[in-house]
Amino acid sequence: MKHSSVAKRYARALADIAMETGAVQKVSAQVSDVLELWNTSADFREVMQSPGLLAQRHEVMPAIHQRLGLDRTMVSFLDQVLENDRMAVLPEIVSEFFRLVEEAQGQLRAEVTSAVPLSDVEKTKIAVKLGQKVGKKIIVDEHVDPSFIGGLVIKLKDEVIDGSVKTQLSKVRQALAKER
Repeated sequence: MKHSSVAKRYARALADIAMETGAVQKVSAQVSDVLELWNTSADFREVMQSPGLLAQRHEVMPAIHQRLGLDRTMVSFLDQVLENDRMAVLPEIVSEFFRLVEEAQGQLRAEVTSAVPLSDVEKTKIAVKLGQKVGKKIIVDEHVDPSFIGGLVIKLKDEVIDGSVKTQLSKVRQALAKER
């Protein structure tokens, strides 16, 4: 089974519980804390992913629950993920969880890649224009790619809007090659 479908199922379950109980903000904060531990502790990742360290997993989890101040919902969720040996997809679960929460709040993330950092005004203009197009509040995730000559590439859900100079030049090159 693909990791993304597993991550989506777990994320959907957690998001549904968080929304039904009105605890989206609390669960989001705790999910962020767990992900931060995952990202910063190689020891934690190793214990959580190594099949030979199953006993250590069950020993270390109560301390982690206490250290992070996790509530019963998060403890149950993490125990379920651990029990089903799905900790390896934790980053994907977290990413999908936040996407689902944003979607439920009428928000959508746009990845905007440019050659140089965008100003706040430029990011706001992009968010407003895209928001008008899709009818949602847009959150701009900015990425800088110095290999771009200029222009932007915007990824919004499954759509890619490529207005980079690099792509435009490539199209001109292809058109010229066809004429030969």
